[in-house]
Amino acid sequence: PEVAAAALRALGLTGHADAPSILASAMASDDLDVRADAADAAGRLGLSELAATLAGLMDDEVWTVRYAAANALRSFGQPGETMLRAMAASDVSRSQRTASLILAEGPAT
Repeated sequence: PEVAAAALRALGLTGHADAPSILASAMASDDLDVRADAADAAGRLGLSELAATLAGLMDDEVWTVRYAAANALRSFGQPGETMLRAMAASDVSRSQRTASLILAEGPAT
């Protein structure tokens, strides 16, 4: 898992044509670092086509995974913020609380 997580961090910095499928697969990993690094890489690369997958990670049991997914969504600009606002307005859940906290941090830089 450590090697996979490192490879995902590098992918997030360099990109690759197969990045969307690689990251989507990694977001389903049993390892929390792999899921978090995949979410982070998706945000860094601006892969808004992974928004639905990232939204699914917003209910992950691990805070760092939820936080990485929320930051990735926020990095997508208005479409990602719209998704976060919808989650924040939903019933109380992990995704609702995480979305609320990320939105409270202010706009993405």
